[in-house]
Amino acid sequence: MFRIALILSLVVSLLFAESPLLLVDGVGTKAQGMGNNYTAIANDYSAVFWNPSGLAFVPVREIHAGMNIVGMSTETGLGSTDQNYRKSRFGFSSAGLVRSIPTTQGGFAFALGYSAPYTFMDISRYRGVDVYNYHPDTALPNFSGTAELLYGDSLWYDDAKYVSNGALGLWSAAAGWQIAKGFGIGVTASYISGRQMNHRSFYTHYKYGDFDRVSDIATETRYSGFDLRLGVMYQPNSFLSAGARFEIPQVIRYKTVQRFAGYDGAERSKGTLRSSMGSALGFAVTLPFAMVSTDVTARSPNPDVDEGDLAYWKIGAGVGVEVPVTVLNLLLRAGYSWKEYDLYPYADYVDDMRQPDVNVDVSGSDLHRFNLGATFVLSKSITLDFAYTNMFFNTHTVDVNWLNALDKNYSVNRFDCVFSVRY
Repeated sequence: MFRIALILSLVVSLLFAESPLLLVDGVGTKAQGMGNNYTAIANDYSAVFWNPSGLAFVPVREIHAGMNIVGMSTETGLGSTDQNYRKSRFGFSSAGLVRSIPTTQGGFAFALGYSAPYTFMDISRYRGVDVYNYHPDTALPNFSGTAELLYGDSLWYDDAKYVSNGALGLWSAAAGWQIAKGFGIGVTASYISGRQMNHRSFYTHYKYGDFDRVSDIATETRYSGFDLRLGVMYQPNSFLSAGARFEIPQVIRYKTVQRFAGYDGAERSKGTLRSSMGSALGFAVTLPFAMVSTDVTARSPNPDVDEGDLAYWKIGAGVGVEVPVTVLNLLLRAGYSWKEYDLYPYADYVDDMRQPDVNVDVSGSDLHRFNLGATFVLSKSITLDFAYTNMFFNTHTVDVNWLNALDKNYSVNRFDCVFSVRY
């Protein structure tokens, strides 16, 4: 089994190279409709994620439930060839409740619920030719163990496919207090749980004929950990609001089981993922005809990393607007956000030793997100919210063992719906 696993990982190193790509979708259609620029607003259940101090200014009780449909398309290039691939999924995004507690002055509220703000979703399908450049004195064996692929030899990918699904969910408890007039603080503590499923298949040949034929590898990874968020919000009057969020570094343990089609048994491994400190600062202005909000986000460097993306600050910014249409009992939203490339935000540790990507270099473009949203007021206490998200970015993966890079252009479309009862 170890020999088979070694051969497979070498032959398709580009297919395996990337860490799990993680999309931060956030919580709540109101926030998404404004481009996730919600730190200074956070006036519903989604405050558990964006800014728990916003709960201190929620004067009602709320029951919240949401679902979504996500579609991803990629154009993957290896050398001079490109191929498109599409995938979609339907999922449950969040459910929770908010309970405000009457106080003699100020405000206090707590929230309980579940949300899935992080999505593991990645696809690629490609064909093309690559050149094996591992070492002049090293040959890559096939399944028979015979050295067949030599340094400088070409390997044709007749069909290579990769699909990843899953999410990280947060089981959250949050509370917000007004400790002074117009000034609130809050905290959210969450248990992280989730699962990721990967499936890789490939068909390759080289100049002497079939090399690997059809091979399939299925990987299941389960995650568990802890997330802690702190927030502050200041509302000096009904027109202005400012908020800040601080994300304590996450520690997530994982266990992985990898199975090879046609072979009994499985390869098992475990480790720990650790994120860096995250933060956001937001401002909002409420006018008679619109509300405008803006956010600036930052992720600090990982102290254990000396090079690569995790060794640098990553920032983002955006703006959102909400316009009431009173004659139709309707709220319309639009938003835009930009974020520096930061799609692999976790450092991987095994036995407390960080695992460096010594052979693989992954880079990419900044992520751009465009949003539209609407709230339909069905009655005094019932609303139906919708949000549409389009985001696009690309990645560029280079493996020192192979000549060509793997380029992937992504486009993601997401539709969210939330049903809320506030009383």
